[in-house]
Order: sequence, then C-alpha cells, then structure tokens
Amino acid sequence: MTTTKRSWKVPRGGEVVPGRRVIERLGGGRRTEVYRCTDEHTGEPVVVKILRPGRTEDKDVRMLSREARTLGALDHPGFPRLLDQDLDAEPAWIVMTQVDGPHLSDLVRDYGPIEVEQAVPLARDVAGALAHLHDRGRVHLDVKPSNVVMGERPVLLDLGASRRIDRAARLGPGVGTITYLSPEQAHPGDLGVPAPPSDVWGLGMTLLRATTGHNPLTARRDTEEVDEVALAAACRAAAADVPAELRDLVVACLATDPADRPTARDVADRVDTRRPTTSGVVRRLSTFLRGPRPGET
Repeated sequence: MTTTKRSWKVPRGGEVVPGRRVIERLGGGRRTEVYRCTDEHTGEPVVVKILRPGRTEDKDVRMLSREARTLGALDHPGFPRLLDQDLDAEPAWIVMTQVDGPHLSDLVRDYGPIEVEQAVPLARDVAGALAHLHDRGRVHLDVKPSNVVMGERPVLLDLGASRRIDRAARLGPGVGTITYLSPEQAHPGDLGVPAPPSDVWGLGMTLLRATTGHNPLTARRDTEEVDEVALAAACRAAAADVPAELRDLVVACLATDPADRPTARDVADRVDTRRPTTSGVVRRLSTFLRGPRPGET
C-alpha cells in the first residue's frame, strides 16, 4: 500500500514500537525517523529508529539492517549499543541506547567554532571509535558533525551508510553526505575506492568545520563538474586556521590520495593524551548556559 505520509507522528506517550513509548521525536533522515522513548520493561530512556511510512522497499530495510548488524558487531563507548530490533516488522525498527549531549553541528551553529580543549579529545575519541570499527572490518562512510554527539565522550551515530570494507570498495559515487565526502567517495575509481581512509577524511573535515567554521566542500553543491584534486587542496589550505595542536594532523587526514592519510589508529595515537576529555568542557558549557547549581563550582 502506498502512502504520502512522511512521518508516523506518534504523540508523547504513544507506543511507537512494542514496549517503547514516545518521550519526544528527535528527527530523522530520508528513510527513517527517530524517537526518544521510555522502555516499559526497564524504565530507561532509549532511542528508536523506524522506517518512515511507505519505506518498505528492500533497499530501505537493507539500510536499517546494515546499521543493526554493524552496531551488533561493536563494543566501544564511541557508538550507541544495539538493544533490540525487528527487521521483519512493517515498518522495520531498531532500538539503541540513548546518548546524552548536544550534536557537534548544533554547537558549531549556535556558538561558533569549538575551542582546542574540546577539539583535541574530540579528535582522539572519534578516531579511536573509527579504529574499533575498522578493526571489525567495517567503514562508516558518513562521518560529519551532525553524526557526533558531544556527551561524556563523543559518540558517533548513524551507521546506515556503513559497509563491510570489501563491499565498500565496490560502491558507486555519492554514498554519504556530499559536503563531507572524500574524493574517492565522490568519484570511486579515479582517486581510489571507499575504504577506511575515507572515514579518516570525514574526521579531518569534521575537525576542520568544528574548529574553523570552514567547509570548502560546499562547492560541490554549485556545480556537477568539480576538480576534486583542487577541492582537496582548498580543504588543506583552509586548515591553516585549525588550532596549532591539530593543524598538521588535519592536513594529513585531508590528503587527496587515501594512501597518504594516517590510519584512524594513528590519529588516536598522535593526539596529545594529556588534554582533558570533552565531558568537562561540555559540563562547563552547560553551567555557563544555565548558571551554576547551589554548591557547584
């Protein structure tokens, strides 16, 4: 049955999937929508991702299934944990742990570029999460600020584009977000193929955007014929404004040739581990916005 409805519009308190009642709708993408819910069995808040109305084609279910398989293969605090799923339901859905904190994209939009005290642990922790993912034979392919939650430590969301490394190498152009795609994701074959170095590029672009506000890849929206080599060079030039502690690392992540980029493990190991975690910075930001609680310093 076809439908023109775009959202399930489940009200607060309504049951969006069995045993999970809506607290609020968080948003979603082209194929899915996301709700924060209460789990009636545990009483804990969880996140439900469910296919949108009318999204019943095999490719839609495969996307959600990929995310479920990837999350199920991971055991790292840099990713949500898969709690439940029903991919045979109509519509298909998965349930994940809730991750508290603002999205990095929202922080940059609302308050401008982040400070180095946030950027250094961000680089270290997201790189560590990506290294864990790569060690398990998978790539994310959509690393960007809106997929990073700045909680007690950064958490990387939305593994709907993820693939096994061998399958990623056979992908056509454009899997991911156009304004964060690596050159080899934008034009597979000419400049390489999607693979773990593509995620390192995404991390480099995320750090560039987060610390400077710049994103030269928005130029891809303006023309169909883009010189990817020149565009990558423009990204590296924009990294001149990245804080000195991360500048060389970001430039390395943005090498045109995937073989010239460091691995995610290299990035995690090269970041100064003496820097604080993001949690303290986020708590200070929260205190600044709401004012201190009684007895809080």
